[in-house]
Amino acid sequence: MAKFSNLLIFLVISSVRSKHFNVKISDSVSNLNCTEVIQILKSTLSQSLEEVCHTIGHCDTTKVILELPGTWSHCTVDANSPDQSPSPAAVSDADLVVQAYGSKIETLNPRGCGVSGYQIQVPIAALTANESLNEDLTLALTNYKYGLFMENITELEIPRNNSTQQKISEKQDLLCEGRYPADVITDNNSWKQFAANNSNTTNNYTQPQFVLATRAQTHHYVLVLDQSNRMEFNLRWRNIKRSLNRFIANLQEGTMISIVTCAAEGSLVLPPTVVTVANREGIHGRIPRRTEDVSVACISCGLRLAQDVLTGSAAGTVLLITGSNENDKVEDFTISGGKLFSILYPGLYSSAISSGAVYSIQEDTARSPVAQLNEVIIDIVSKVDNSRQLVKIHEASYQAFEFSGTFQLGTGHQDAIVTLIVENEESVEYFEVMDPSNEKNIFPKYEDGSVQVHLAGKTKPGIWSYHAKLYSDSSFAMHRMSVDVIVKYTDEAIDNHVMLSGLSLAAPVEDLSKPVAVLAKLYLGEAPVLSGHVKAFITGPDTDSEILLVDGHYPDVAKGDGIYTGYVTKFSTQPGYYTVRLAADDNNGLASVVSTETDSLGPTGTFTRFVSATSFYVSTGVPQGHDIISPSRIVDLAITEQYDPIDSVKEDNNLTATSDNLFDNETITVNLQFTSPGDDYNMGQAQSYEIRCHTSPEALSTQNFPSDGLVIPLENKPEPVGNLEVVQVPVPWIGETWYYGIVAIDNAGNRGKISNLAAVFIPLPEQPDYEDSALGHDDYNLHLRSPSWLLDTEYMYIIGGCVAGAILCVMLIVAFLIHKSRRGGKSAYIPDDDTYESGFQPTENGVNGSPHAKIADKTETESGIYSWLESLPRSEASGKAAMPAMGLNAAAARSHGLLMSAGSLPKRGNINNCEEVSNNSRPTTSTDDSISESGGEASTAVDGGSQQTVGSGAGHINPVWEDNMSQDDYASQVLARSFQYYSGATNSNSRPRGQQVYTQQHQSLPVTVMDPSVPVPVHHMASNGHYQQNQFTSPATADHFNGQYTDASRASFYRKKRHESVV
Repeated sequence: MAKFSNLLIFLVISSVRSKHFNVKISDSVSNLNCTEVIQILKSTLSQSLEEVCHTIGHCDTTKVILELPGTWSHCTVDANSPDQSPSPAAVSDADLVVQAYGSKIETLNPRGCGVSGYQIQVPIAALTANESLNEDLTLALTNYKYGLFMENITELEIPRNNSTQQKISEKQDLLCEGRYPADVITDNNSWKQFAANNSNTTNNYTQPQFVLATRAQTHHYVLVLDQSNRMEFNLRWRNIKRSLNRFIANLQEGTMISIVTCAAEGSLVLPPTVVTVANREGIHGRIPRRTEDVSVACISCGLRLAQDVLTGSAAGTVLLITGSNENDKVEDFTISGGKLFSILYPGLYSSAISSGAVYSIQEDTARSPVAQLNEVIIDIVSKVDNSRQLVKIHEASYQAFEFSGTFQLGTGHQDAIVTLIVENEESVEYFEVMDPSNEKNIFPKYEDGSVQVHLAGKTKPGIWSYHAKLYSDSSFAMHRMSVDVIVKYTDEAIDNHVMLSGLSLAAPVEDLSKPVAVLAKLYLGEAPVLSGHVKAFITGPDTDSEILLVDGHYPDVAKGDGIYTGYVTKFSTQPGYYTVRLAADDNNGLASVVSTETDSLGPTGTFTRFVSATSFYVSTGVPQGHDIISPSRIVDLAITEQYDPIDSVKEDNNLTATSDNLFDNETITVNLQFTSPGDDYNMGQAQSYEIRCHTSPEALSTQNFPSDGLVIPLENKPEPVGNLEVVQVPVPWIGETWYYGIVAIDNAGNRGKISNLAAVFIPLPEQPDYEDSALGHDDYNLHLRSPSWLLDTEYMYIIGGCVAGAILCVMLIVAFLIHKSRRGGKSAYIPDDDTYESGFQPTENGVNGSPHAKIADKTETESGIYSWLESLPRSEASGKAAMPAMGLNAAAARSHGLLMSAGSLPKRGNINNCEEVSNNSRPTTSTDDSISESGGEASTAVDGGSQQTVGSGAGHINPVWEDNMSQDDYASQVLARSFQYYSGATNSNSRPRGQQVYTQQHQSLPVTVMDPSVPVPVHHMASNGHYQQNQFTSPATADHFNGQYTDASRASFYRKKRHESVV
């Protein structure tokens, strides 16, 4: 596609909206008391315009045009009016409409904050019976002119620095993102220009001129056609001729038409001519068959000629069709009472046309350029002649030699035209249409590039069908063909059928960081259609997209006004015009309207509508693959009433709740509810949310939100667009109002706008009465995040029970341990002044005399011996000397309380096989077990199945536990080792070999324990205080020693053992 340069056309139309205010009285309003209605309207408008002028300081309205229905031509006004009788004229889109539907004044501002509204709707009931008419109309005019959403005119008085804490209306706060009305007005470009040109902006009000005009019954069209050779590109000229043929065929009889061509200069090829049934084909024949050989068309020449042609016409419309690409700056001129519509090929321009409505044709798309042009012309005719509407109710595309389809006609449809659009009509073998009773209409009309079937007059309601077949040798089956159905509505039928129309954007798009909205209006007569299904098909220079339009979605959040809106999400890589095509249906029977008589919803019936809306211009391109579209703004953020409604009061999006029922695990939480946004405005799925809160709404403004707001951690992932989401968020503390705001973020990092703010207030718990208490009320200033658990009796009961149970368990454990220790202490004597860790001790009687002695002996052997063995100090003996092993007499040992049983000790002969232990052997705390380690060879003595291993190298008697060894045998080895150890305290050199004596100083009686077969040596005290051996006695003789230990000797023995063990 070639790139086109500037096409600048500057036109000044007499009905400039910044100077003129257009009022239209609908045909639905009765002409009874029409004079009174006109008087009220004039008086109220004059007062309201003056009030707006003095309040805002913007006084630019110089003329008010009142367009009256044709039946109101007889209405006259008082003698003070400048116009005594209305004159035929055509006005541009009405700023204010007086209609029969409704009960209160409504302002439609679907384009958003700061942009002029679409229309003010004034019901006739509100105009004639409203005590506050002047105040309501002043408010509506202010909202409409400056794109505001105030609910009271006093909101204008709220200063920017709002120290009085006055609140603006919720809708103003929502749609203007918290901006005050005064700030929005001062940012308005129109107000800025007027203020700059007028030093005194408050007292320059001048009464506007009121002009009465009846609605024109006839219209004058002037076709201005670009005849340069560029129009031959892509068969443009041929397609234009085909579409204009349908345009002329659909004109109402009595309409006037003129044709102007512009090549090197402008030419009038058809002077003003009235359309009749007989001359339609002739008028079409006046269009030149081919273009001229010029590359530059003088568009300004053609427009000036069109202006001259329309001179004196009551209602003129200029239709410009061009594909020029050269700079063509047109001088300023005026089309008196006229409208300008421009149709541009190929839709790619580097700058926008500044005047009139613009439609663009996209040639590099699957949809036929002829079908596009036909639909554009239908929309133009419907906008020019409001009393006669052309409506497309069906369109389908095909690519086959033979095909068929169906469409539905409703009650009131008349003059339907079924058209087959094909490259060459000669390739069509037949095209027929069947009514609901299968009666065929077999008389089609073949025209240039089309085959038409006319269904004159009223048609049968129901499902119709068509069938088409091409010749088998036709090569045009590879081209896409389409079938469309057009019906005509007159005044009465228009009020009873659904009408779809597009709303144009206010200005070219220069900043893509701001959303580009597409708007559609769906009405049945004057009543808005609710729950309809509306889609928009957007086609740019090299892109196309499909958008679902929703009633009540941002930027027009007023649900139920019949305005459906959506956002453009895909843009071309280069600047240019974007076409907008709308399609609507009854949403599978869900579409409905509100009846003014019953004030209830009623179905609209089945319908389908197709229409082309005006195109919009985008002055910049977007690199391919670059995501510049942010998620849409969340506009319905609210605190849900999840708690007891008795304890919570919700006003709008704010919640006041008591603190008694908001605590969950000592954390105060509330639920935020909102509708999930999309990734690209209202499409897709966002990546994440960012929620912030603060006690001041100013901290959550656009400037302060990222820095001042407190971030709320959130794990929730966004749902797909349109789903209802609920997230739980904490309240930092109670006693203050907290405001919450949320922002959606997409995967490219684009951030949506800050949502509306939702507020929650949780008061402090009621404080006790301190009137009778020593602590005054002023001293009670404890602010808790949540109620203290110390004040909860249920918690106190639980804690008390746990403590009591723990104390009881401890008491039971202590009692058990005391009982166990007492039972264990009955079987052994423990001195008061020492402990013996070996686990066995001699008694005063030498041998336990109790009948249960054996049981006690066994217990001591199993517990005490092992404990003493584990805790016995290790000896680190040096040298080769070793203590001789002594044969032990078990009976003698038992007589001294040292053994519990006998019968398994070594024989006497083992004594001579041992060596003495050196005096140098000392006990040690080494962790090495010297009992089980030997430094040299080992010898074994066997006696009755028991073994005793004697270590010859290290000088130790090593006890060895065998599987068949009794506990007494093992105890014997342990005792032998103890005798070996304690004998090291004496001088071994002075003892005779073969026997060893344990001597302890300061004792009255020495002890020697030997084998039962060896006589017991008896010691006597010498004069030097030492015990000496002087004789041997038998074991029986040794019994006289029983009980000869004194307490002092035993205590000394135990103390020495413990001391050396510790060392």
